[in-house]
Amino acid sequence: MRTVSHPAPSRTDMQRQSNECGEMLVNMNREDMKQQRQIVRQALECSGFPTDTPIPAECVTRYNNPLFGSRTRTPFQPGTQATTTIVENVTARKKIIAVHDANKLCKTAIYLRSTGENAISPGHQGHCSANLKPWDSIGNEELYGELPADQIADDEQPLVIGQLTTDGDSHAYRGFSKKHSEVVNLTPENLRDPRHLASTQLRSIDKADFSEFMFPGRTKADHEKIHRRFSLDLTNRCTVEYNFTFNEAAGELDRLVNRLSYVAD
Repeated sequence: MRTVSHPAPSRTDMQRQSNECGEMLVNMNREDMKQQRQIVRQALECSGFPTDTPIPAECVTRYNNPLFGSRTRTPFQPGTQATTTIVENVTARKKIIAVHDANKLCKTAIYLRSTGENAISPGHQGHCSANLKPWDSIGNEELYGELPADQIADDEQPLVIGQLTTDGDSHAYRGFSKKHSEVVNLTPENLRDPRHLASTQLRSIDKADFSEFMFPGRTKADHEKIHRRFSLDLTNRCTVEYNFTFNEAAGELDRLVNRLSYVAD
């Protein structure tokens, strides 16, 4: 604003305006996602399929701080905000059809506690931006999977999700399938995202217990450093094998599984 000679508003004023229009923006976005779900049904109908045909979708949860890499840096939960999105895989634009935001941060609660009041968010007086209590787990992806399923179920004719692609270590599918199957009487198939295959394997090797003589080094730090290098090297080797096998199989699942069975050899 200053570049166009317009005085910038204060933080307090911007926060006050955000509080007033925040609920309207949430409702507008939910209405837009409802329209996107209607567009998906229209795309199915235009392609000659019934509108209740099961469709593929993707689900992922992102955090404001990495949960895994921060476990040794703080005794508390490293993340305070999480966003779960579900994306349709029918149209070329891959629109977001459901979103849930989890938040533990609330400025009002912090101010009230500084004045001596026992303010716990959510539930204190005044505006509260948090929807999770401080002791709730920020990594509860099973809950984050249930709530977007409720948004889809609110439609007059809910979309039927036939396949849901998630991370290899995510529990979002468990919560989503439980809620979604109650509405459409169909349990979606859980597909794993190959993008997270390497990171999941890397964490598994990092947590594996090897012999104390497995890695050279005089100190514990030296052992951990070599252990980390071993994890990265093994993960990269497996990723190369997977990529070559995937290209050779050319999308044929049976052929892909058959080729991967020889990787260990």
